[in-house]
Amino acid sequence: MVAFIVSCEKESMNDSQIMPSGEEMSALKAKPVFNQEDQEDSWEGVTPVIIPGENNGGNVTCSEVADIFEVEFDLCGDKIDYYEGDGFAGEFPAGLTVTVNEEAKTLSFDMEDCILIGDEYYKVGAVIVKGGRAANIYYYEGGILSDGNLTAPEGKMISNVTFCFVECEEEEELIIALKFFSRDPDGNTWLGVSCGDFVFSSGWCGEYYPLGINDYIEGNSFCVYSPDYGNTIGEVAIADGNITLTLEENWILASTKLFVGTLEELNSNLIDGCPDISTWMGAYPLANSVTFNIP
Repeated sequence: MVAFIVSCEKESMNDSQIMPSGEEMSALKAKPVFNQEDQEDSWEGVTPVIIPGENNGGNVTCSEVADIFEVEFDLCGDKIDYYEGDGFAGEFPAGLTVTVNEEAKTLSFDMEDCILIGDEYYKVGAVIVKGGRAANIYYYEGGILSDGNLTAPEGKMISNVTFCFVECEEEEELIIALKFFSRDPDGNTWLGVSCGDFVFSSGWCGEYYPLGINDYIEGNSFCVYSPDYGNTIGEVAIADGNITLTLEENWILASTKLFVGTLEELNSNLIDGCPDISTWMGAYPLANSVTFNIP
């Protein structure tokens, strides 16, 4: 982040602008929001609106948008001017890509995921697109990561843009753990667990029979091994909301137990120092592989 200064205060007015009186401001705020029926929606189906503001030149602030929509933005960006042929006069936060199609006079923005600004993660709650002496407001209830076909009113060339941000809700990190019994090609039965960070120190999940935990991440894969057998005996793969355990050729899975949840949940239901596996998802495939579908 270079020239992006955040503030939720209303912008100060230039000497040449006239500040409306209190009565005039009350009358302005009493005016209905102007919905531009003759203008195309954004790619995400948002219809732009024009709202009243203190600045007669159309430089609407995030706080004014928040007042109209009766919401609160967690972070408000300063307006960044756009000059046709030269681009933006400032920079947006890292991870937020903003593009203007000058021929179509449209703006698009995109972020692959919530972006880090300071110590928090954010997504876009509203975009103010000014052109001429008015600004189109694109409001996104709950926030959004990308949109396009944003324009200034009346087909004007975009002159400045302001982004208003909302915090992304923190998602709890999920983990998975496995415990299973399998038979090797010779008919011997072995205990199996997932490789990973080993936790607990007593009972069936203790030093001799460790319980491995791994992050539940799409595309992640890791091995499974047998403490008695003394070697890896298969692999776990996570894809498309499924967890698939596959053993080496000619090995057979018997009773298989799977946990998916938070580390706090794993630690919340212990019996003799170990998780209660009776509450885990279970399968008895008698096959080389088994797949669990995770809602």
